Amino acid sequence: MKLDFGTIVTIVVVVLFYVRLMLLQWGKARRLRSLVEREKKKGKSTKKIEAELQKNLGVKVTSMPLITFGLVMILAGGIIRAVPSVPVEYSQYWWMLVTSGVLMSAFAIR
Repeated sequence: MKLDFGTIVTIVVVVLFYVRLMLLQWGKARRLRSLVEREKKKGKSTKKIEAELQKNLGVKVTSMPLITFGLVMILAGGIIRAVPSVPVEYSQYWWMLVTSGVLMSAFAIR
């Protein structure tokens, strides 16, 4: 498989997207764990907080239109790359659409 500049940039951006998701999860879990430990030191019941810890570890979508537009951009970049009837002047920049879509989706999640 030949890796051109666009493919490498897209791979790097997607890896950064997933690293950001992992860091969000780790930070949220660490904050909730420290809250549980503080409540245990105070002698309070932590069952409610532990249940919240399991329930709230998902990511929060802050803007569904941005996620949707990002997905449309990713799909458009893939289509431009795959369809042979698209002129070469446009198809060589498919990675800009894909990368922009992934970045837009990354900033719409917290």
